[in-house]
Amino acid sequence: AQLPRPCCRGRRLAQSPLMRVSVRVADDAELRFQGGASRIRPLSVLIAQGFVPADASEQQVNVMAAQLARNLAQKFSNTNPEDSALLVAESGDDIVAACGIEVMGLTATGLDTFRYEAGDPQGTLADRPFLSNLAVRRDFRRKGIAKRLCRAAEQSARSWGYTEVLLKVEAENKKARNLYRSLGYRVVAIDREAERPETGSGGLKFVKTTQVAMRKDLRVPPPDVLALRAALLGGSYYLYAQYVASGVGPEGLLRGAEEVSGLDLQALLPALTAVDQAVLPLLSPLLDMASR
Repeated sequence: AQLPRPCCRGRRLAQSPLMRVSVRVADDAELRFQGGASRIRPLSVLIAQGFVPADASEQQVNVMAAQLARNLAQKFSNTNPEDSALLVAESGDDIVAACGIEVMGLTATGLDTFRYEAGDPQGTLADRPFLSNLAVRRDFRRKGIAKRLCRAAEQSARSWGYTEVLLKVEAENKKARNLYRSLGYRVVAIDREAERPETGSGGLKFVKTTQVAMRKDLRVPPPDVLALRAALLGGSYYLYAQYVASGVGPEGLLRGAEEVSGLDLQALLPALTAVDQAVLPLLSPLLDMASR
């Protein structure tokens, strides 16, 4: 059954006291494509700059941005019947970063419907959230904004009822791979038949490339968050409960922790989680600073 879209489209999600950058979901007016004067152009130009070399000409950026504007409108506006959201980070009136999350038919290793039906490696197609189009303006990089956007995108996926997120990243992009790894994503496949857009004298074309497919289990927080939760909410006992509740650890760990602590951890887990959800948003800026 189709889950309802989040009610926060266009509404600010979070603001860090350490920097004047807010994160929100792009509203539908920003995502309408109506030619060159579209309000989506600032977003498409920002994301296009992440696809082209640093020394790309203005014409190359414009060619890429024109294609992306159509693509973003199709994927993330209200015309898309599937769950989707385009997260943007703002500094004042300027959009300085963006990240998309959409539900689409994928295998567990990130193959889409077209590749699956074309006879690529076997796998089961299912609706899965896919993270894409992460871009941060150059003068706003290394400030934790990319992590904030990814976490907001993951929260959207959770609100739609999903327990995982997949993404693909260029194999040669070590900085991006390290970023995703620090957020808890793990490599599930190497796709040597992937394609990426490229601009040239003849306009836009797609060229073969190697991409790394990564997956994050949303039921298991990344290591830095787990360590903080453990310190705040009951040490190793809470860690055991988190892992067992997520289906990762054996039941014996939970039983042993309960015997040592004398607590009914399974009964306490909802209360711990509620406290956890209230505390972590306040501490996320500190996590970002510590991980840089």
